[in-house]
Amino acid sequence: DGIIRPATLAAVLTSAIAELKRRESWGCLLTFSSHFITVTTISGVWGVPLLMDTLDLPRHSATSILLLFMTSCMIGSIGFGFIADRTRSLRRVHVTMCLVRTASLVLLAPAVSGWMGLGTVVASFTALGLIAGGMTPMILKAVRSIYSVARLGTGAAINTTSAGLLTAGLQPILGFALSQTWGGLTRGGVHVYSHAGYNLLMGILACISLSGIVGVLLMRRKI
Repeated sequence: DGIIRPATLAAVLTSAIAELKRRESWGCLLTFSSHFITVTTISGVWGVPLLMDTLDLPRHSATSILLLFMTSCMIGSIGFGFIADRTRSLRRVHVTMCLVRTASLVLLAPAVSGWMGLGTVVASFTALGLIAGGMTPMILKAVRSIYSVARLGTGAAINTTSAGLLTAGLQPILGFALSQTWGGLTRGGVHVYSHAGYNLLMGILACISLSGIVGVLLMRRKI
């Protein structure tokens, strides 16, 4: 009859379930979630404590490094947006971003940063910011390649909702893991965690980040 009717919740859920029957949808979800979980955890939850506890930085210095991360994020969004519009191999770009992100997380582990110094930490947060900003245009390009025009919104919703739920669900687990390494030290009433605890944290995040390559492989027929 030519009348466009709003989608019902049941229709949206049915559409999402139908899309999740395709391997490419799971690949896109895994690619974005592996990014969102790791970058959000380090920038929004554990970044400042990591810098203060392992490098003895004052809070203002630690937050300055996170400000650099946010600045890099803006630059990365612009730069990778340009790349997304012109690349002939979206798959190769995603794999490269995954490897750079994973390497940056490994370099933030105290076992490595304590040996390589503050400059490496600053460079790692800068690289993470560039990748964080760049993932938005790159994953949108992947969504456009995987989903039909009629289901672009559904595809985007699957990615963002899943990534948010997984990130939230992981935080208590990471907090528990760190608490098992706590030696009793506090700073202003806040727990100061050990190098061993942060090595464990960064190892977990690096493994999650690296799983993004599996997601890219699942999408390879479309991107």
